[in-house]
Amino acid sequence: RDLVAYNPQDDFLKLLMCGDGTALGFRFGIPLYGTWVWELKDHIDQMFMNLFDVKNLPTHDSETNKNEVSNEEKGDDEDFDTAQYDQYEAKKERMKAEDACELLLRTDD
Repeated sequence: RDLVAYNPQDDFLKLLMCGDGTALGFRFGIPLYGTWVWELKDHIDQMFMNLFDVKNLPTHDSETNKNEVSNEEKGDDEDFDTAQYDQYEAKKERMKAEDACELLLRTDD
């Protein structure tokens, strides 16, 4: 498979918790501050962490996902989009240690 070039975005939302129930944020050079910024950061962090909750992870059974449980059965109202993680399957063969070391020692990035 060919590698796809990564083009990072020019600007992104930067949020830092201050530890007192407030947060500081920056986007497009605009400073943001307050409890509402903390609530936004907390919400984003919680949504991200919920992606890795065992009940939200996709199953990889060969028999048509017989262990898959619907959101109604789990008692969840939210539907998580885990499609971006579904493409990764466990590889059957491991990389040789020498090849891994060679990759780690590369300086052409």
